[in-house]
Amino acid sequence: MLHASLLIEILRARPRFVFWLVTLAQAAIWIALPAIFYSAPPGSVPEVLAIGRDLGLTWDSGPPLAYWLADAAFRLAGNHVIGVYVLGQLCVVATYWAVFILGRDMIGPRPSVLAVLLMAGISALSVPTPDYGPPLLVMPLWALAVLFLYRAAEQDRRLYWFALTVALGLMMLTSYLSLVLVTLLVIFIADPRFRMRLRSIEAALAGAWFLPMFVAALIAFAHSDYPLAERLLKLRSTETVSEHLIAWLRFAGVVVLSNVGLILLTAIAAGTVSFRDASAPAVEGKTATPFARSMIYYFAIVPPIVVTVGAAAAGYASSLNPAPLLVFAALAVVVAAGQRVLLHNQHILPWVWGGLLAIPPLLIAFVVTVAPVVIGTDLKVVQPAGDLGKFFTENFERRTGRPLAIVGGDRRLALLIASGSRSRPAVLIDEPGFRKITDKEIAEKGAIVVWPVTDNAGLPPPDVRARFPDLAREVSQAFERKVQGQLPVLRVGWAMIRPTAPAQ
Repeated sequence: MLHASLLIEILRARPRFVFWLVTLAQAAIWIALPAIFYSAPPGSVPEVLAIGRDLGLTWDSGPPLAYWLADAAFRLAGNHVIGVYVLGQLCVVATYWAVFILGRDMIGPRPSVLAVLLMAGISALSVPTPDYGPPLLVMPLWALAVLFLYRAAEQDRRLYWFALTVALGLMMLTSYLSLVLVTLLVIFIADPRFRMRLRSIEAALAGAWFLPMFVAALIAFAHSDYPLAERLLKLRSTETVSEHLIAWLRFAGVVVLSNVGLILLTAIAAGTVSFRDASAPAVEGKTATPFARSMIYYFAIVPPIVVTVGAAAAGYASSLNPAPLLVFAALAVVVAAGQRVLLHNQHILPWVWGGLLAIPPLLIAFVVTVAPVVIGTDLKVVQPAGDLGKFFTENFERRTGRPLAIVGGDRRLALLIASGSRSRPAVLIDEPGFRKITDKEIAEKGAIVVWPVTDNAGLPPPDVRARFPDLAREVSQAFERKVQGQLPVLRVGWAMIRPTAPAQ
């Protein structure tokens, strides 16, 4: 008699419960980890907050939706970055939900839960998710767009053509990467084999609504600060081609490494790796239609290839986040397994899956708490953003009677102060994407200018002196990190520009 483990029986009996259990468990882990162990926002989060604070109703920093939502989440959390961590995990949960519903429609709820479990093995969908930005918001919108396309084209639920248009419109409000993804989606549905599915009044109206949005997004991209044409022209150089090829190989390696957990889980479940567990209970589903199979294989394989090659050719491979490109990889694996999925090594699988879920956050927590003590590594996430923001905000307010409105100088320090300050000052950074702050505005509102101190003199670096030649330097301040260890204290030089305009 074939014996199935308790977890397999629960999956068979209550697939929806298993889905929410594993999805919310992952989200809780990646909210708690940065909230407990990080004293500074990770990655690009300080930049996202700084841009979102000043963006307004403009496209100055590119598609604005991700920045608007980050600013809203930060404010709703009482000007605390935990709001952004929660927003990032809501994006992940929404992505998993869309994949689960799509899989349920294609192959049934039980195999669909297997696909979601396999997604835990894709590190790009978990480890970097506290670093919220446009790529993270693209994930659920892209997953929803493909779900809506399936329901409209395969199930003939015609109102989903309008839902698809909304999802694609929000994607184009989020990232220029969406232009490529949307184009690939249009190419798929324009295939002669599927063209008959477009012959409805709802599809025609949705297309007429979508076309102007797509053209507007193309025009916005053409007028953006992305030097695409300039970079493509450089491909005439053999040296540039070699550099881009190496960049593509590196990025392809990152994509493969992101899928190591998925490959491991698949190999164990398929019996390729054997642990002498002869029993292999089956998870039953339904047979995917030819359209469903073509669709999921296309969106699992074509976008990663096209986007990675295009990004490498344009010189953007080093800055590309692969997460939106890997959303359908796990579902494609389960669809390929067929209607009846045999789970070999059933007693080992839960432990491997649990390890893939728990080991990365435990490893990060270990590194954050031990690395500064043992080897003296200066990790950016343990820099004292809150202490920096509090000190400079309170000093400015006490001396001027006005809230701190502008902070500039060293890029990293200014962003940390802005993220940790209760007054949320604008950040003076002369780069595309950040709001241009004029000398007149600085003189009227005043500012704090900061720089790292690496010697006893504590003088500002040449770029700061060139930008602010009349600075009256204050006494340098020392700040301890959350985990100080063998590191020297963080010494910050600073100066205050007093406001000339009277307080309101």
